[in-house]
Amino acid sequence: MKNLFYAIKQKSAIALVALITTFHASAIPRIDTEYGYNADGFVRVKVTNETTRELACYVAIDGRSIKFVLPPRGASRWYRATDKRFTAKSFSVWCDYLEFHPAYQRYKR
Repeated sequence: MKNLFYAIKQKSAIALVALITTFHASAIPRIDTEYGYNADGFVRVKVTNETTRELACYVAIDGRSIKFVLPPRGASRWYRATDKRFTAKSFSVWCDYLEFHPAYQRYKR
């Protein structure tokens, strides 16, 4: 009888962890971040929305941030650094669903 209760507790714990992990994974918008260099040698970044919903995003480097709205399945333009000493790791990229950040509505194209 003890083994039966132990098995039920173990299966319940596994189901709870799977449930929490599933919700967490689906709560984050899927984006693709592409880095490269332009003809002048400055590092640049482009963000692609892999979801079917609009995203509020920003790209920041060295205290300068650019806010924009990404359409569903769309891509941003290239944003470049202002100094050749910056690398791809110098960029900070953030995106979230637009309905959670209504202030970003003014950045729509």
